[in-house]
Amino acid sequence: MISPEIRISSPVSELWSTWLLLGLLLSMVIAEVVQPGTIRTSFRMVFSRQERTYGDSATSVVSTLCLNIYRIGIIAFVLYITLYTRPPFSIITFLKIIGILLIVLLIKQLITALVSYTFDLRRSYMLFRSQYSCLLTLICLLLFPLALVDLHWGHLTLMKWMVAPVVLIMLAGLIMKLVQDFYNDAKSLAYIALYLLTVEIIPVASAVWWVNHII
Repeated sequence: MISPEIRISSPVSELWSTWLLLGLLLSMVIAEVVQPGTIRTSFRMVFSRQERTYGDSATSVVSTLCLNIYRIGIIAFVLYITLYTRPPFSIITFLKIIGILLIVLLIKQLITALVSYTFDLRRSYMLFRSQYSCLLTLICLLLFPLALVDLHWGHLTLMKWMVAPVVLIMLAGLIMKLVQDFYNDAKSLAYIALYLLTVEIIPVASAVWWVNHII
């Protein structure tokens, strides 16, 4: 009697990950259908200095909700497969990562509100938040095909190398927009450095450390 082949749990072997990416792609499509031009606006906001109406690249409630689902889902999934080292590759763990990201996002919002209120930067922050949302959408659009590559070929080491340039693009775009929106004189560089440290670097590093200890 031939024993059945042992199925090792991994990003490639788990069917739920494929359905997850299809669901996230559907969310992005719905966002674009409900509010045409959402993706184009994200590209234009990232590569232009022109100010626009404050808010997300999507102003429709449905479109904004679908965009947020897409962005959080993609970031959580890429974070999971990038840090993944051993089975099982579980949807329960993925949902835990979603929870961690939501907690970190809430903390980021509270810190940002405190910093912008303390230094009276609320108007500049509203513009920056629009640009940040568009930049995040663009980055997630770049991460989606990388996640598909990993699901089909399972090269986790290659995935890490492919994600690194995208992270650098995000960081460069973030610094560029911070300088555009907040730089007035040499003193404003302190605000920019404070924002990067307290709102971006520390929360993101904490999220990565937290996720790394549950997988």
